[in-house]
Amino acid sequence: GYKKVKITFFGGEPLLELKNIVSFLNNLKLLSSELSIEYEAGMSTNGYFLTPVNFELLKSLNCNNFQISIDGMGYTHDKTRPLVSGIGTWQRIVDNLCYMITTNGYFSVTLRTNFNMDVAESMIEFYDYIKNNINDKRIHIYYETIKNQGNKDTPRVLSTIEGMMLNIDLTQIVKDHGLNCINATTRTKPCSMICYASKPNFYIFDEDRKIKKCSFDLDATYNTIGEIDENGNAKINFEKYGTWAYSDYLLLDICQNCKALPLCLGKRCPRNLVDSSKKMICNVDVIENEIEGMIEAYY
Repeated sequence: GYKKVKITFFGGEPLLELKNIVSFLNNLKLLSSELSIEYEAGMSTNGYFLTPVNFELLKSLNCNNFQISIDGMGYTHDKTRPLVSGIGTWQRIVDNLCYMITTNGYFSVTLRTNFNMDVAESMIEFYDYIKNNINDKRIHIYYETIKNQGNKDTPRVLSTIEGMMLNIDLTQIVKDHGLNCINATTRTKPCSMICYASKPNFYIFDEDRKIKKCSFDLDATYNTIGEIDENGNAKINFEKYGTWAYSDYLLLDICQNCKALPLCLGKRCPRNLVDSSKKMICNVDVIENEIEGMIEAYY
């Protein structure tokens, strides 16, 4: 039967390990040919090292799906994403994107913008820039509110209501600019909000051969479901695997009457159920209003 493997590199910054990634993909290319398995690869990157040379090299190895973080215009992006030296990164990322759209053939870029109020205020200008300089059907728009993951240096995050309202406003702005808004076109479809960690065929492999499910709590004990032994064989604890992939989320009272249930099937964040110290946190009213608002704005 038809078999296909999808590989996504994330970090940190994957392109700091370009040599190792190229070596891995060369081996994968040979192995997939031997086993008659198709593969495609991609990465989440800040885009700074996605230079024309590196882009062409990765593309030749079928690594052509990229999520690139770019937080509005340079004057907002460079505040939170400078080099160690303090020099901004925005212009070089934009230059890399401008090269990519001059090339032929398939690739896909999701421009992800993480926003607080400062970034949001630059978004009309930013999407003006995208429309006039990087407007290509292979470029897709995505945005998320900045969340405080425990870093004391995180800028003031938006409240849940502020985030909801701005998500709807941004959907309208992207629509008005004629750009492809993944928030509206993809995340409003059935099953589109199911967390990858709950998918039976999704695994994370880290640098010490551990097999995990969640990219958020990487170091949590409950997240490690197995390991790759020295012979390259996967050893999986299927009891732990099952808590991620086969828990009956639909028994949750909070899910029963939620209009957004077809989007997530109760699996927006299985981590909150796998970890016994946590509980399911889901603001149903906000989710419903946000989805309805985005659909109305975009369609």
